[in-house]
Amino acid sequence: MHQSFPNEFPNSTKEPFLITSPQDVCYNCIAWAFGDNKKFYWPSDLPEYFWPENIKKEESVDAFVALYESIGYSNCEDGELETGYEKVAIFALNGEPTHAARQLQDGLWTSKLGSHVDVTHTIHAIKGGMYGDVVQYMKRRIASASLVVDAPVMDEKDFKALQDIKIPTPNEKSPKSGNILSRYSLLETRYLFKYFNITLKSPSFFP
Repeated sequence: MHQSFPNEFPNSTKEPFLITSPQDVCYNCIAWAFGDNKKFYWPSDLPEYFWPENIKKEESVDAFVALYESIGYSNCEDGELETGYEKVAIFALNGEPTHAARQLQDGLWTSKLGSHVDVTHTIHAIKGGMYGDVVQYMKRRIASASLVVDAPVMDEKDFKALQDIKIPTPNEKSPKSGNILSRYSLLETRYLFKYFNITLKSPSFFP
């Protein structure tokens, strides 16, 4: 469903957001751009927030740059789509970081709107709104970013078995795959398949 948010993001009236998930309070935009949908990232001492111990805990653009540098990103000049790379955009308002978005393979961007929904959007649609503007683009090679954060390490036995299984649809059970897939979440399994370049026999199950 497409939707504009004229009060928060004026540019979305001409370039509406595509809502891509239900509301989820477990993670925020910083975590989503990082590749984690299990924690709420922010450099705060409050218990409901998470921040890596090796990153300086301060609300500064430099701290957010360091966060993404820790998983292989480096500063780049713009948000143009580059073959072989994925990008993140760090936003700030009045010099203070507010938001991060991650580029998709088609050149559009994905964002988590605080504790609300995920959306796909153009970078222009989200600029000039409540998050301010992009102050830093960063990029990394896609090959080094195929697995989500905290994804399990798949051993050789599971890898070989996964190549032969039929992925069940939501209304179908597959005893052959159950033992393997039960050890990995849906999101983690999706990224593991992508990383190992396995062709799915039921690709519609992994949008």
